[in-house]
Amino acid sequence: MLRSMRRSVTFRISRLVAAVAFAAALAVAVVAFGMERRAHIDGQDNRLRAAAAALPLLLPSDFHDRALRGEVTASEHAALLNSIEEHSERADVPLLYTYVLTDDGAAIAICIPTPQMRAAGESFALMTPDPTPPGAVVKAFESGEVQFSQYRSQYGAFRSCFMPLTTVDGTRYVAGADILVESLRAWVIKRLLVTLAAALLVSLVVGALGARVGRRIAQPFALLAADVDRLNLADTLTLDESALAQLQRLSASDDESGRLANALLRMRERLAGQVEALREATAERERVESELNVARSIQQALLPSSPPQLEHFEVQGWSREMELVGGDFYFWTGHDPTTVIIADVTGHGLGSAFIAATCRARAEAIIDGEPGPAAALTRLNTLMSRDLVEGRFVTLAAAMLDDRTGAASIGSAGHGPILHGSRQSGVVTEIESTGLPLGVLPEQVFDDDCSVMMSVGDVIVLVSDGVTERVNDSGDMYGTARLTGLLGELLAADATAESILDRIKEDVEAFADGRAATDDTTAVVIRRC
Repeated sequence: MLRSMRRSVTFRISRLVAAVAFAAALAVAVVAFGMERRAHIDGQDNRLRAAAAALPLLLPSDFHDRALRGEVTASEHAALLNSIEEHSERADVPLLYTYVLTDDGAAIAICIPTPQMRAAGESFALMTPDPTPPGAVVKAFESGEVQFSQYRSQYGAFRSCFMPLTTVDGTRYVAGADILVESLRAWVIKRLLVTLAAALLVSLVVGALGARVGRRIAQPFALLAADVDRLNLADTLTLDESALAQLQRLSASDDESGRLANALLRMRERLAGQVEALREATAERERVESELNVARSIQQALLPSSPPQLEHFEVQGWSREMELVGGDFYFWTGHDPTTVIIADVTGHGLGSAFIAATCRARAEAIIDGEPGPAAALTRLNTLMSRDLVEGRFVTLAAAMLDDRTGAASIGSAGHGPILHGSRQSGVVTEIESTGLPLGVLPEQVFDDDCSVMMSVGDVIVLVSDGVTERVNDSGDMYGTARLTGLLGELLAADATAESILDRIKEDVEAFADGRAATDDTTAVVIRRC
């Protein structure tokens, strides 16, 4: 362990030192390279300026005047080319020439071709017209100032100096001197490689020094780790007595080993407390989850396991809790008449589930002995108001069905929407609530029921607000209007109660498009058949 720890710390320190040294050396080298590159380009420009300035000394003072008048002979032109070529070789500037302005535009008065031009058989006659001279040549004529620029031709890229001059007779001309950019690029690449090599060398040297420093820094830490390792502290929570005694003896020391031993003992105490707290929290969570699972099983058992056995009605119901247990429920009770009930307790979770179970038991005990939903809701409201704390209430709807006549008496304690769909007309209407939710007003009396005479194919749909208030990612709610439209389509298709319930579930989930529900969801479908 001692050796591996020393190697690890040494490697990290040396790597860090080398990286910092390389970055610093590279930054300095880049700055120095930029300054050297600028100085080199300035030196090349000065060489071009000197070569261009020497051209008037190689040409007769009246050369350009006579060239414009066509008085320069071929032999004189050849002799001047030889003289300029010798100057080109001495100055190491491969392309020297002059421009003059004629009535037809710019013309190259005299020019020695580069070796590449000569290899291609290229040469320049006296007063060769140039319809598209470099822009810097035109600028030199216009401004009367020396211009430096770069241009590209079929023979390569050139760095140029254009020097405006005037003959004794007042004729203006421009002396030009060019070098190939490739020579500049070759120098730049060479210097760049030298710069990078220097930066790498500096980083290697500094990295080696960093390794020595790293070894010296790592030495005390490695020794400290060795002391701790000898304590066999694989698990500080389950130390045997001898190991714990050794750790306590070591904690009495004033050096690094003693301070680390004290830190380990404190850590052991904190870990022991945290592990115990975690163990208790885990046991409590498992107990709560077990109780919730039992509560869920009980709540699921309170829901109907099969539809009521009616000759002229189909009844189907479905409920889904947002959590393990919820506050929605539905059931049916009695025979001739049979009462279908749906309810929604405010909130969700265990508290709402307890209220739902109480409400269901009381509703089932009351409704069978009452002539209609209104009287049953009045009694149920009185009982529930005694137990519900402030802010808690229950919305509930009851539909009492006469299997022989097809009459449905509906009472609603703030529950909705309740939709009635006529198979014959295809019209879907909403049945209004007949009172406030249970527990809001203890003395409330439900006076009237809503009576609906159902024909064959007619449908009543009761849902909790978990259906109509289901939202999608855009924040839009499913809404009563969408449910009404869907029910109209299903009426036209003469769908069964089971099919209608399935389509409602599918349409709500398709609308939500994967967004999780935020409330319990319940729906009941009643169809006259």
